[in-house]
Amino acid sequence: MSSDRAFLLPVVVDQTAEGDDRVPERFREVQWTRLAAGETPPAFTERVRRLLDLPEAPPAAAAVADMPPSPTPPELGATVGPMPNFGARSRWIALSLVVLAGVGITLWASRHAWLHPAAVVPYSSEDRRMTFAVMPFDAPADDPHAVQIAKATAEELVTIFEARPEYVHVASRDSVAQAAAHEVGTKNLAKALDVHFLIRGSVARAAAGYTVTLVTADGDSERVLTSRSLAVAADALTPRWRDDVEEAIYHLTRAGTEIEVERARDKPLEDLDVRDLTLRAVTEWRTHREKDAKGAYMSATDLLKRALVLAPDDPFAIEATAFVNLCDCIDAWSKNPEEQKAIGAAAMERYLRIDPESALMLLDKAQLLQLRGRW
Repeated sequence: MSSDRAFLLPVVVDQTAEGDDRVPERFREVQWTRLAAGETPPAFTERVRRLLDLPEAPPAAAAVADMPPSPTPPELGATVGPMPNFGARSRWIALSLVVLAGVGITLWASRHAWLHPAAVVPYSSEDRRMTFAVMPFDAPADDPHAVQIAKATAEELVTIFEARPEYVHVASRDSVAQAAAHEVGTKNLAKALDVHFLIRGSVARAAAGYTVTLVTADGDSERVLTSRSLAVAADALTPRWRDDVEEAIYHLTRAGTEIEVERARDKPLEDLDVRDLTLRAVTEWRTHREKDAKGAYMSATDLLKRALVLAPDDPFAIEATAFVNLCDCIDAWSKNPEEQKAIGAAAMERYLRIDPESALMLLDKAQLLQLRGRW
């Protein structure tokens, strides 16, 4: 198969996912045609006939987009590039190879699914992993402005948490108010709210205004996992920059992620569900990328591939795949950074189909377009 010719026409007759770690890399570089239940419409037959009969083949670049195409099932006319003009006998051999490749992947996928049934845990309030409650913040009762800061900052934290449902679940404001009125102690509150972690806050006067101190507490052990401080001006109700709040939340939730990973540390990989695989991948990448960027990438990628085999449309796993592959740290070790960027770009587009308004993904997309000079 010449490197300057487009040879592959992947045809999928079942639910085989592009993210499956055993699908050959070359099969991931072009759009897949999906034939529901193996039905072969005349339009597809004619499409294959035209591909085999064309006298010339354009460069392979014509078959692979600048950014990898979305894994959404394409129309039957999706371009993958024509095959070279073989002789009549060779044409049928080539067509047979395409069909056999599709059958091989289908048979493997069926056997794999039968031997390894997926146990996918849904993202819901019943799943207590990465569940948080933002408790009412403490403030001096004799300082009305501090009381307002406590209320406004807590409200901002809840709003930001609510915008990340694929990653965390936050207890409702009403349920927190009811629990706070009847329960005391971290363990009792966490049990009443059915969450793993509590976010607590306190407001105190500072030289230039006020300081809001935030802590993450583990509901089971009642241990404080981490803390962060935010500055609020004397004439304001919340920190001046929302980025400061989001960075604090990043560290507060990261502490929870690490605890969740430790709780599942003794489980073998094949027993981990989508949530545990993705949480472990994110933690491995964050923890080791500065000292061993390539090793952290390979470890995280293996875990994310496993997660996407179990649930190809899982938002959290797709988001993590995009971030890991679009990180600038790829340039430090990869011989071909564009390969990782292509994987990240494909995951990014998949996620934007789930949430077209995702600020995080839109920002990554803008940066990638800028990198490629597409102003």
